[in-house]
Amino acid sequence: MNKKILILVVSSDTYPSKRNKLTIKNTWVAKNFENVKVMFYKSGNKTELQNDELTLKVGKSTLDIGKKNILAFEYVLKNEKFDYLFRTTTTSYVNIEKLINFIDKSNFEKDYLYCGKIMKTNDHEGNMVQFVSGAGILFNEKTVRKIVENKNDIDFTLWDDVGLGALVSSLEISPTEGERYEVEGNIFKQKIDLSQYHYRCRVDNHYGYPRFLERYVIKYLHKFIEYEKVNLIVKTFWIFIFEISKLFYIQYPFLKLANLLKKLITFLLPNTIKNYLKKRYKKIYKNIQLRYFKY
Repeated sequence: MNKKILILVVSSDTYPSKRNKLTIKNTWVAKNFENVKVMFYKSGNKTELQNDELTLKVGKSTLDIGKKNILAFEYVLKNEKFDYLFRTTTTSYVNIEKLINFIDKSNFEKDYLYCGKIMKTNDHEGNMVQFVSGAGILFNEKTVRKIVENKNDIDFTLWDDVGLGALVSSLEISPTEGERYEVEGNIFKQKIDLSQYHYRCRVDNHYGYPRFLERYVIKYLHKFIEYEKVNLIVKTFWIFIFEISKLFYIQYPFLKLANLLKKLITFLLPNTIKNYLKKRYKKIYKNIQLRYFKY
């Protein structure tokens, strides 16, 4: 394959992203492929590139990620040459060989490529937005350039991938379904599909495991992919560690409690009281979500 692929990994200096990044660099990033380059990008006080780390002058809030994406896109359009860009996170494992094969076999003929796991949600006005999950988005260079040209039309008050999806939709660019394998928390209790190019390794969302385990998911996923097996004693040990850790994980039940209270308030209380509580505690609930859903 002669096409150049640039992989951009959104990261930060906070837990668990910083830990995951070190594991990623020692696993799938450590494998070198011709015409493939991996760069990490994060927020900072100035814009600079050091080795494979791009620091961008932008805020560190979860809601600043959308702006950080655009700054990263602008930087690579000016300083890098690529045909395809795969934007992912430090909660992901990328099998680069399979990504190359996916691009080759798909033979994309679209003028604009916006590809990945397609999802739906609502914007602030309740309008349905179709978007590609930010955990892994494949673009061609023409789409990245089109996004940057229309950056002023992005709603940065939405989650970064949702705001991007809304913009792309307004530009009449249709999403293309990609591939993604979801590691459902305890990797040692799953039969892993080794044919995928993108693995989502987020263990707290939906699965209730503490996030310190993500680095081990990435590490052992690499072993499964490279060697297709892990020592039985090691596997048994880690099954035990995962399940014990889940029992003592506090943050996940806390978020579930907050969501349950929200549903009860919506169902039981009259609209006047409900609207008052929604307005009064909206910021607190948003802060809980931002803390929980950070990359």
